[in-house]
Amino acid sequence: MFKNYVTTAFRNLIRNKLYSVINIGGLAIGLAVCILIFMFVRDEFSFDKFFSDADRIYRVEATITLPGRDAIEIEATQPIFAETLKADFSQIEDITRFDSSEESVALQDKRFFHRVAAVDQNFLEIFDFELIEGNPETVLNDPSSIVLTEDMAKKFFGDQDPIGQTLTINAEKEFRVTGVLKNVPADTHFDFEALRPLNPVDYGENYFRWGSFNLKTYIKLKKGADIKTIRADLPSFVDRNLPTTIFDNIQESASSVLQYSAVPLTDIHFYSFGGTDVKPKGDLATVYGFSVIALLILGIAIINFVNLATARFAGRIKEVAIRKVVGASRKQLVTQYLAESTGVVIIALILAIFLVESATPWFAGFFQDVNTLGAARDPYFLAAIAGLAVVVGLGSGFYPSLYLSKIPPSRALNAGSAKDSGSFRLRTILVVFQFSISIALVIGTGAVYSQMNYMQNLDLGFETENILVIRNITPPQVAPSMAPFMNALRNQPEVVSLSRSNGVPGDRQIRISRVTYPGNASDQPLIIRSRSLDFDYLEAYGIEPITGRIFDLAIISDAVALEKDERWREAASAVVNQSALRFLNLGSPEEAIGKIFTTSPNREDSTQWTVIGVVPDMHDDSLRNAIEPMFYAVDLAGFSTLSIHFKTDNLGGFLKKVDGLWNRHIPGVPITRDFLDDTLAAFYAEDEARNSVLILFAILAILVSSLGLFGLASFTAERRTKEVGIRKVAGASTPDIVRLLVWQFSKPVLIANLIAGPIAWYFINNWLTGFAYRIELSFLYFVAAGLLALLIAWGTVAGHAWKVARSNPIKALRYE
Repeated sequence: MFKNYVTTAFRNLIRNKLYSVINIGGLAIGLAVCILIFMFVRDEFSFDKFFSDADRIYRVEATITLPGRDAIEIEATQPIFAETLKADFSQIEDITRFDSSEESVALQDKRFFHRVAAVDQNFLEIFDFELIEGNPETVLNDPSSIVLTEDMAKKFFGDQDPIGQTLTINAEKEFRVTGVLKNVPADTHFDFEALRPLNPVDYGENYFRWGSFNLKTYIKLKKGADIKTIRADLPSFVDRNLPTTIFDNIQESASSVLQYSAVPLTDIHFYSFGGTDVKPKGDLATVYGFSVIALLILGIAIINFVNLATARFAGRIKEVAIRKVVGASRKQLVTQYLAESTGVVIIALILAIFLVESATPWFAGFFQDVNTLGAARDPYFLAAIAGLAVVVGLGSGFYPSLYLSKIPPSRALNAGSAKDSGSFRLRTILVVFQFSISIALVIGTGAVYSQMNYMQNLDLGFETENILVIRNITPPQVAPSMAPFMNALRNQPEVVSLSRSNGVPGDRQIRISRVTYPGNASDQPLIIRSRSLDFDYLEAYGIEPITGRIFDLAIISDAVALEKDERWREAASAVVNQSALRFLNLGSPEEAIGKIFTTSPNREDSTQWTVIGVVPDMHDDSLRNAIEPMFYAVDLAGFSTLSIHFKTDNLGGFLKKVDGLWNRHIPGVPITRDFLDDTLAAFYAEDEARNSVLILFAILAILVSSLGLFGLASFTAERRTKEVGIRKVAGASTPDIVRLLVWQFSKPVLIANLIAGPIAWYFINNWLTGFAYRIELSFLYFVAAGLLALLIAWGTVAGHAWKVARSNPIKALRYE
């Protein structure tokens, strides 16, 4: 019996080639999309779960709530916090800290920047990364020890044993290699290439200050301990240990300003505040959104199967009748057709796996860490894919098999009219569902593309092109040589201007200051951001004042600090943006000139700032965020970046020249440089990736829907051959017949437009609210998507309609 089922199924596939190609191709595309997305989802939800005690590890994060602004969320804590916390809570078994940064690592003439993490000695005991060489309990005991990842060890030492070898960090400190660990797995929030012991001396006085947040702190609970107990007591912990003076003598309790939260290790990827020395956070909306879209595309493919199976049953209805007459039971017929549908799905699954393997490199370029080899080794993932195939096979064949097997033999033997070809109403509903999904995706794709284009072309208020940024200019081995290096750059014909600052647009290296100003109705200071820069920074970025002036090198009093470690002056000049005018109640730009505001009131480093100029608001952050009040100050002691505004037709030659000058003046330290427009583009890299994948999904949805419509149109046109012959004999013209058949398939698409529009508007509007600066959701997106779907539907069915309409009426009337 089984052999008979297989033979019959194979013959039907060969006999109905178009039907087979459409069904197998559509299902393969739907399954491939599902598999790709499931790999992505699996990886996203697997972060940090491989650690042995992951369920007992938490990261402590801080929230500062101050008057006049939104809460400040910090993924780090104070260095002294860990020691104090462990002494206060007996439920904590162990505690460790983590702080990584890009550091210069050298071995003789090999010099590279690598992400090196400073950690407590017990870090590898809490986080059991796999060590290739070394003992996790002792490998970091020596203050001058360092543990390398496998790739970094190979980069410096090749096939030689790195243990005992010495590396120089930042051209001044030597570290001895004591261990090698496997490369950091993709599914962890940690991002480092080497580990070295955390040294309190590196933090100076900030190590003991409760106002300095610069270390990630992780706690490991004792077995059976409840994190709720610790969370409930954290406010009283803050009041017991933190002086209110760190918040400029706020009269309220410290816990009303500073709150700590404990985030489970396995939730950090999605629910933490993020961070600058770890991988980017995951986006649950993206995970869930693409999962739904993948299932919808698979649903479209299944609908194609059901549509074509029910539509083509007239071709097999006599086969059903004969089988019943010779004794086949309904159960046997249902089994046969379910087996056939499952066989089609298995073929489609094999093709889908081939498509997945081909598409994975492209897909992984948008969503990192998608690994098909890892999926192949995961029994749960394989079981899920096998289960998906079974569900799709049985689910898609269930309705057609039941529908075919219940028809009485007498009706089956007399079947032949178009009305016997299955439920026309059901097929119409399914086509409407297919195109509703497709149209909604097209609308979404158009809106996302327009928003991306809007952000990329918006005037940000400063020069963005031809700006080369050199970073890491603060280390002791770099700073003394910066002056001759900058002088050499100024003599190059390609250099228009250059300037230093504590960060560039797109960076988060911005000071946050407490500020008071005359006429402030509140008795509490407010929060304002500031950027430290050189005298010619604003000019280098093409920023001109609305009124007043910008900083002048000839007026030394403009600067708040002239050299490293110099105490800030008690008075200096400031340039403010337009948002700061409103925030500080300074009046119009003209009225603001000469007015004074004070930062860090009631503290030794309190400074009075005189406004000398007002500049336009600039979008130096993601367009998701509104422009914040900010002032600019000259502080020659606090620079970390050098901006070079250049003009050249030979970019490669210019970069080689810059690198040569760097190596001449600052030997032994590798240069770290990038372009400003790349930094700004990074804000939207994930959105661009989503848009690219969304475009692919929209194309696939339209393609699969069109495949189904093509097959359905082919069958319908074939079944209506006799009707067309009668109409032509009665005087209908070829265009009349074409219009009739095309209109039949236009109605479901028009209905789909009415359904897709409101759904797409709801979700796209919600997405756009995440941007402070966004496009208007125009009605044209909906009209264009609807017309596109209608044109595709017409193009899909017009060929069949034209072929049938041009047929000879005599042949049509003889058609059976």
